[in-house]
This record gives sequence, C-alpha cells and structure tokens, in this order.
Amino acid sequence: MQKIFSLLFLFFLAPVLGLNAGGDDPVFGAFRGISINSDYIQGAKVDEVGKIWIMLKPEVKERELNLKISMKKDGPYRNWFTGSQVLVSAANQGKEPNAWTDWIETTSNYIEYWMDEKLILHLERIEQ
Repeated sequence: MQKIFSLLFLFFLAPVLGLNAGGDDPVFGAFRGISINSDYIQGAKVDEVGKIWIMLKPEVKERELNLKISMKKDGPYRNWFTGSQVLVSAANQGKEPNAWTDWIETTSNYIEYWMDEKLILHLERIEQ
C-alpha cells in the first residue's frame, strides 16, 4: 500500500511541487527554485504558455506580494510594464485558499517574490 502512495506522489504531486529526481533544487518548467520559503509558498508551476503561477499558504494569501526581475543573479532590477522595478500584488484581494494565483510572464532570467520584506521565492531560468 505504501508503494502505491509513493507512486501516486511521484506521478501526480511531485511535478506540481517542482520536485525532480536528478537535482537538489525543484524545477518549475523553465525555472529552478533557488530559494523557497515554505512558510509562505506551497508551490509554483509554469503552464503550457509560459505563465508562472504560485500558490501561497492560506495564512499569508491576503498580504502584499512584491515581484522583482533581473537578467543576472543579484543584478540590477529591470522595469516592469508599469515603469517600476517592483510589481505589487496588493493585499486583501480575496484570493482563494490553496489556489494558483499571481501569474506573470517575463523574459527575465531571475524572478524574486517578496513578502513582509522577506525573499519568499527566487526563481532562476534554466531553459530559454
């Protein structure tokens, strides 16, 4: 019975959580999670058209989320379409718990997700 649950985990849940058999860092489509704060993030995924989605823990889903992008790790931040270096997902938007939210599309190599002045998710592009 335990083997059945293990197989189900590998086939269905592991891709959503970004777990890969060959590496230490989780992989989400074209991105690798180089830093993930599990107190805030439940998962990340990249869909078939390249949108990057995250799932926040229910207890933090109503907090403000700030996103920053760059071409180099710890490099200068790029401007979003708004002209700002920080894209803000405002607090108290009524996000559903345990749902994929806050999708973005970017050509940047690095994406940083910040909440409560903490880096909660840092993604690195590994495929173009």
